[in-house]
Amino acid sequence: MKDSAGQPITELVPLFSEPLPWAPRQPLPPQQGHEALRLFKCPYCQHVTQKKFNLTKHIRTHTGERPYHCNLCLYSTGDPSNLKSHFRLKHKMQQH
Repeated sequence: MKDSAGQPITELVPLFSEPLPWAPRQPLPPQQGHEALRLFKCPYCQHVTQKKFNLTKHIRTHTGERPYHCNLCLYSTGDPSNLKSHFRLKHKMQQH
């Protein structure tokens, strides 16, 4: 990135000299109870997600499982949203 004179910028300058009034000034306390952050880790790699279903879809990339099948052709996938897109794009219809 270059400045207005065409010279390379070598240091970063903060946009605001004062903290923004809505920015937290201290770290927020950890959530407790049902609001606690839950993380799900892939047993095959370092992938981590907050939603169990996202982990299930991710694990299918390792196992090759494809439980969602098109009833009009041989297409199959491990992610139900991909099947919905497939119907819309390849068969020009909505899945009900």
